[in-house]
Amino acid sequence: AVTVQGELADELSSAELNECFAPLMGRLYTNHQATAALEALVRRLRAKGYSLAAIEQVHVENERLTITFSSGKAAMLTISLNKGRTLLTPIQRELKLDATKPLRLRAAEESVKNLYETGVFNRVSLFAEPITQPEAISPTTPNQTIHLSLEEKPASVLRLGLRYDETNNAQLLLDVRNENVGGTTNTMGGWVKAGRKGYLANMELNMPRIGATHLIFATRLFFDSYLFDYTNSDGTLAPYNIQKYGITSSFGTRLRKNGHFLTDVSYYNSQAFTDEAHRPLFSTTNNNVLTIGTHLTIDSRNNALMPTRGSYSYLTYAFTPLSLDDGLRYWQFSGTHQVNLPLGRETTLQFSVMTGVSSKALPLSEQYFLGGIGNSYSARFIGLQPHALAANNLATAGVQLSYEPSFPILFPTTLQLHYNAGRGWNAMENVRLDGALQGALQAVGASMVWKTPLGPTRFTLAKVLVNNDDNSLMLPHRDDDPVFYFSIGHDF
Repeated sequence: AVTVQGELADELSSAELNECFAPLMGRLYTNHQATAALEALVRRLRAKGYSLAAIEQVHVENERLTITFSSGKAAMLTISLNKGRTLLTPIQRELKLDATKPLRLRAAEESVKNLYETGVFNRVSLFAEPITQPEAISPTTPNQTIHLSLEEKPASVLRLGLRYDETNNAQLLLDVRNENVGGTTNTMGGWVKAGRKGYLANMELNMPRIGATHLIFATRLFFDSYLFDYTNSDGTLAPYNIQKYGITSSFGTRLRKNGHFLTDVSYYNSQAFTDEAHRPLFSTTNNNVLTIGTHLTIDSRNNALMPTRGSYSYLTYAFTPLSLDDGLRYWQFSGTHQVNLPLGRETTLQFSVMTGVSSKALPLSEQYFLGGIGNSYSARFIGLQPHALAANNLATAGVQLSYEPSFPILFPTTLQLHYNAGRGWNAMENVRLDGALQGALQAVGASMVWKTPLGPTRFTLAKVLVNNDDNSLMLPHRDDDPVFYFSIGHDF
């Protein structure tokens, strides 16, 4: 007979014990067979994630084999920092290790990943060492020490970024910040992005967690100016500029791993203007705006850029509680949902929907924009030029099939097929879900994405199949020519 003792004994079923010790039962006992059986038993516990599981005693008496396991717990956790800048609280809050329970590999891996994701460590090492003088320790007493060794990054950083695409041409990013203010892992700094179409400047403070809580806070001063192109019916371009500057502050809590629920308050100046020749096309506005909003984000994707599984949901609502200029008051609600379904090791099917509704009083600078592969100014609609359509209310749906072959095509490659459909309405009373697809814009496309040392490089060719002729919208002139998109570098 075989008896297993210790805190981890209940983790092993009778069937698992029988399978490990079947070669010993009813036969002559040999050290070789017994060692193999004991090793198989330890492997069972390690496979369940008990990294510190070990056999403390083995005793044979009256044809009964008695095995005593260690507790699987750590006696203590020591933390060492190479520079000593980071405080203990932001380190301990990321640890998922529970000293009152046997150590699990999953908890250790999650702790290491959480510490890396703070962005303040170059290296995170977690390892165990046996406590000296084991004869003074009973089998039920933890006899392992866990050591956490952290190599800190320099707190002050300077980043330069470059990107090129067919719409904005070359863009430059300059980012200067302290990423570990006072050892708290909070970040403070500023960044500037400049390109042919416009420029964006931010000065910001970001607190990803306040103390040991899950509460978060962020505030920023911003200036954002971007030049949009509208295509006239004769094919000529009519440029107009949207400019915003002001301050916004957010407070909320984390939800799960990458989720947030935030409430923010923003006060900013919003302008839309164009040159004298094109003023009949666009309403020139200059408004001071105070908004209160809420944001809900739930993200379980394994990769934000090229996900192969998981989902992403984002809901936001904002309104102006009082009028500051010319009686301007409005509200907006929008939502995005994306689901990624793996169809084997190399193929992923993605479904996505996006909708936005608002009040009638929405100025041009606050409307929804649609077109292109998607950026901070425009929702994705492959087949249209970037931000080609503007509307107070919008609904889109898309399907994407991605295939990542096991062999590179010069670089690691992903091939994609796209289909998207969408429609816009300026008046909310005209929004009809039952007839949304009737007469909606529809387009198909294909992409090849390279993972290069300079960042992702994307080649996309798309074509509109169904053209919406709703003249109540600010719709561009479109013909049957395919649209080509190219970009290299990370989007920033």
